[in-house]
Amino acid sequence: MPTELVLLTRAPLETQALSDAADHAIPAALVVDVDETGVRLVLDPAGDAVATFYATRAIGARADADHALREGSGQWPCWTDVTIPYGDPTRGRDLALLVARAVGGVVKERN
Repeated sequence: MPTELVLLTRAPLETQALSDAADHAIPAALVVDVDETGVRLVLDPAGDAVATFYATRAIGARADADHALREGSGQWPCWTDVTIPYGDPTRGRDLALLVARAVGGVVKERN
C-alpha cells in the first residue's frame, strides 16, 4: 500500500516551493503538473515516482480533519494530501518533511 501523509500549512503549497525542496532533496528531480487540478508528481532522475502532492484545500470541517489524522490537525488552515508509492517510503517522507520545513508547515500521518 502507498504511504499517505498530510502536509498542513498556513497557505497553499506553491509549485516553486515544492520544486526547490525537491531539487535539494533529490538532485535533478522533476516536478510535473499532472493536470489542471493542481496535482504534482515528483520524479527522480531515473523517472521513478518519489511522491505525489495533491492540490491544497482549506480545512472546513475541523472534526473531519482531526478524525483523518493520527495526531489531529491543530489550527492549520490548509491541507495537502501526499502519497508515496508502495515500497520504501524514505525518500518521499524526507521530501515531505523538507517541504514542510521550507514553508513553515508540518507533516502528519493519515489514519
